[in-house]
Amino acid sequence: MTARLQMGYWHFKPPIGYKRKKVKGHGKMFVPDEPYASIVKEALEGYAVGRFQTPAEVSSFLRGHPLMQPKIQGKKYPFKDPVSLLTNRIYTGFFEYPKWEVRFMRGQHEPLISMEMYNRIQDRLSGRAISPIRKDIKYDFPLRGFLQCDSCGHHLTAAWSKGRSKMYGYYACHNKACPDRRKSIRKEKVEGEFSEALKQLEPSQEVLDVARCMLKDIWDNRQGQVAQSQKEIENQIAELERDSEAMLDRIISASDTRVIEAYEKRLAKQTMKQEELKRKLEDFEVPQRNFEEMFEPVAEILSRPWKVWKNSDCRGKKALLRMLFVQEASYSSKAGLRTGELSFPFKVLSDRYSLNEVLVEPRGVEPLTSCMPCKRSPN
Repeated sequence: MTARLQMGYWHFKPPIGYKRKKVKGHGKMFVPDEPYASIVKEALEGYAVGRFQTPAEVSSFLRGHPLMQPKIQGKKYPFKDPVSLLTNRIYTGFFEYPKWEVRFMRGQHEPLISMEMYNRIQDRLSGRAISPIRKDIKYDFPLRGFLQCDSCGHHLTAAWSKGRSKMYGYYACHNKACPDRRKSIRKEKVEGEFSEALKQLEPSQEVLDVARCMLKDIWDNRQGQVAQSQKEIENQIAELERDSEAMLDRIISASDTRVIEAYEKRLAKQTMKQEELKRKLEDFEVPQRNFEEMFEPVAEILSRPWKVWKNSDCRGKKALLRMLFVQEASYSSKAGLRTGELSFPFKVLSDRYSLNEVLVEPRGVEPLTSCMPCKRSPN
């Protein structure tokens, strides 16, 4: 078993997203277990980029995914401890097992996420979570946890109230010191006003064309930097390999046990760094989609956020809120909705701002005036 581990085959119980399968030339090894592998990958990447703000949201996403239900039903996959999933290094294609003196190494199985993505997850886990999800949250109220009471600053809560013939939804402030305490506001009224406010964010076509041209120039400029980045990473790998060989020579010539252990620890760290750089270099080699394929989905959100809001479920709406605003909105029972501070992209594209005043051209990109639609086609 130790020999199999040293050869790169993790032979313990496969985590969700993997299964053990006999592969010619390898014997039994881990392979992605679809469609669960893709769902787990989506969950991990979603937490890394902020789509899911807390491990509890990751758990809720996995438990609520329709394709995940057959896997969960009758088996021990309740995802009550999503942190263990978020910290599992097996998903990166690497592992270590100090108990059997197996150092950090690249496994033979296919990774679901990159080491860089894994490190971003660990950084987020070590920080303070934003907008935590409550265990009793109802997904019928997408603005719950986002809207604040305009009178006291506390978050509005929301709940269903039973009427004579059907249920009615209400938002309300439950702060005991608030003058507007328990003044219930109809769910349709609050969310209707918010939807109308989103319509005001729709930018003009001219502004969108200018933004497209600027982003295209930035895209082309970044693509030109890829080759240089690859070369720098290759040089770092070569330097680490030379250092590792020198470290091995020192270990062989050393006689003091403590000195050998210190060298071995440094060698393990260098090996880990070397493997991370190799994986990063492999990521450069993955064919990327062209600019139009990348821009079109974003343009849909930037140009018509109210339409995206209308067609999304509650989880999608909460994700859109994080994208739209950097500050929570407030609601007054008398004055109505007061929208919060917009995030940078929507602030730039809003007609209330000048694109030339807000955007600053990066070095190496031609001035904004050369990207105007009258001088250059947006496509």
